[in-house]
Amino acid sequence: MGKIYLNRARFYAYHGCMEEEGVVGGHYVVDVVVEFDLSLVEKSHALKDTVDYVEVFNCVKKEMKKPAKLLETLLERTASSLKKIHPSITSVDVKIEKTNPPVGGDVGSVAISKKV
Repeated sequence: MGKIYLNRARFYAYHGCMEEEGVVGGHYVVDVVVEFDLSLVEKSHALKDTVDYVEVFNCVKKEMKKPAKLLETLLERTASSLKKIHPSITSVDVKIEKTNPPVGGDVGSVAISKKV
């Protein structure tokens, strides 16, 4: 088994329940760990036989562009899309962090994660 880590990918997106979040937007940070079977690529040395980290990033970027009211919705959508990238993927672990959330206090971020 192997793992690809996408660390601290930053996005400006429009997620949240509050109306102004859909208008003004906010900063998000996404971490992803993709576990996958290395046995085929270790023999072939071909990109087509492995998980391309550029594809991982582009998948997250695509999902971050689609507004969601809840982080849970965004998380599920992102995790499901990532699992479909390549047949060698055995699991994905996604963490989405919303920086400076509108909670009425001094909070650096809130985050939600899921492993599937």
